Amino acid sequence: MTFEADTATFTYTFPETENGTRWHAFTLPFEVDSIFVDSIPASLDDSLKHYWIYEFAAQGNNGEVIFAPVKVLRSATPYIIAADSTMAGHSLVFLSYGVPFYKTGSDKMVVSSPAYKFHGNTYAPVMKDCYILNDEGIAFDYVTANTTLKGLNPYFLTTLPEEQRLPSIVLPEIPKAPVVITGDLNGDAIIDIADAVSILNLMSEGVSNPSADINGDGVVDIADFVSILNMMAGGQGDEPEPEPEPEE
Repeated sequence: MTFEADTATFTYTFPETENGTRWHAFTLPFEVDSIFVDSIPASLDDSLKHYWIYEFAAQGNNGEVIFAPVKVLRSATPYIIAADSTMAGHSLVFLSYGVPFYKTGSDKMVVSSPAYKFHGNTYAPVMKDCYILNDEGIAFDYVTANTTLKGLNPYFLTTLPEEQRLPSIVLPEIPKAPVVITGDLNGDAIIDIADAVSILNLMSEGVSNPSADINGDGVVDIADFVSILNMMAGGQGDEPEPEPEPEE
């Protein structure tokens, strides 16, 4: 081990042109304790999030590479990441405490299956005969010519012979963020006391939620709780009553 940092952060910023149609890839230098979207606390299991991080999870029965949503962000591990257009220009900040750092390339950065190895890196190696994420962000394409990777960009290696080797490792479809109804925190399309209680819980936990920010000031606080009570009193969010049958 070269040294241990008391705290460490790694920031991933989505392009200003992000439109939610492509995957990106990165190598995470350390195991993550917490995540922030810009400066707002976030979590991997938030159903309302606008970003998605997947990992190489398995090799299928037909030899295909299977990706799945991450549950834990591990140290020195390669991932793919995508977001919708609301994240354009915004950053994910990964934070951890008591982080060990090793000499470049000396720690293991690979997720493997019988036929594939998904490598991360902390420098800019020159690679060939490997799969590299294409510019469209929809697949890792096999390249035979020497290619210089950007720092932290992962790549795939395979032990399959040429006649069995896939030309590309196709990535999964990018998820869609749910439609947010301001005030409807539990997603039942009704604004009621359950949503008001959820706002109090978010306030006590210090967690942000777009549908809880009733007044749009970027903070979930007592003003939002009062606003949702006013919405309930005014009947907003209630299921619409059926129109009366026309008289004959």
